[in-house]
Amino acid sequence: MSDVAVRVAGSKRTTGLLAILGFAMAMLIAPGLGQAATGTRSLELVHSGYASSAGKTLMAGNATAPDSNSTSYVDPTGDNQTYAPDITNVTFSNDDLGTITMRIETPTDPVLYAGDFLAVFLDTDQNAATGNMGSDYAIAIDGDTNTIGLGWWNGSSWDFSVPQGSLHGTWSYGPTITINRSELASTTAMNFWIGSSWTGTYTYYDYAPDIGLPSWNYQVLITAPPPPPPPPPPPPPPPPPPPPPPPPAVRCRVPRVIGLKLGAAKTKIRARHCSVGGIRRVRSGRVGRVIAQRPRAGRSLPRGARVSLTVGRR
Repeated sequence: MSDVAVRVAGSKRTTGLLAILGFAMAMLIAPGLGQAATGTRSLELVHSGYASSAGKTLMAGNATAPDSNSTSYVDPTGDNQTYAPDITNVTFSNDDLGTITMRIETPTDPVLYAGDFLAVFLDTDQNAATGNMGSDYAIAIDGDTNTIGLGWWNGSSWDFSVPQGSLHGTWSYGPTITINRSELASTTAMNFWIGSSWTGTYTYYDYAPDIGLPSWNYQVLITAPPPPPPPPPPPPPPPPPPPPPPPPAVRCRVPRVIGLKLGAAKTKIRARHCSVGGIRRVRSGRVGRVIAQRPRAGRSLPRGARVSLTVGRR
């Protein structure tokens, strides 16, 4: 069966179109498709190195809205080689977590057909001297296995066993691919181009941007989260404890000094926070001793209250 028939049958085109195109058109177009352009060699190298066992199943799904940091690119419609998926509008975006979303529109391919192959070539260090012709990573989508995988150029071949846990893809009129930049060497900017092909009897290609044009560039912008609010001020220190109650006022506790010698009586009076008042001397058989006191013993008086004494004499 000719490529016309295979491709048309695969895309459910009408048998009337099949009759119009026919085998003759395929034979007319095919001889010019064997060019060994740089883009073709790069795409074929990825295609030949892609291992379906390293890929993830590509899911059917609708295109998602781009994230806030979004850049769009346009490739002319209809510049594909006949049956290759025609790459037209491309949108790259990313969120603040570093997840990059790549939306690639292929109006000719509402679903991923057997024989389709598409690769996104990423120059993540923007250095044309590194990688495979500048491309450090390639994201490959294979229609024969309906899988998607991430490859890294190891210096001699594409290695599709690199970490790719964040890689996901769906297809609806072209792929929507998401991957976190942490699996792309934490890139902050990249040059990139996209190649597609469909293989039947011959292989047909499309490139975006077209061969000979410079690669597209995308800047990964991540908005730093706002700083956290300052911590609340420490609670005020507790109030100081109330001052201790003042010691009880010292009072004069009038001691009993009757019978004591005058000196001892004075000492005892002063020891009780009282003061010695007037001293009266009267004749008594108890010479030199206190024979009377005023106020009486046991009274509580203000500090320094005077205690008067009567002392015996000859």
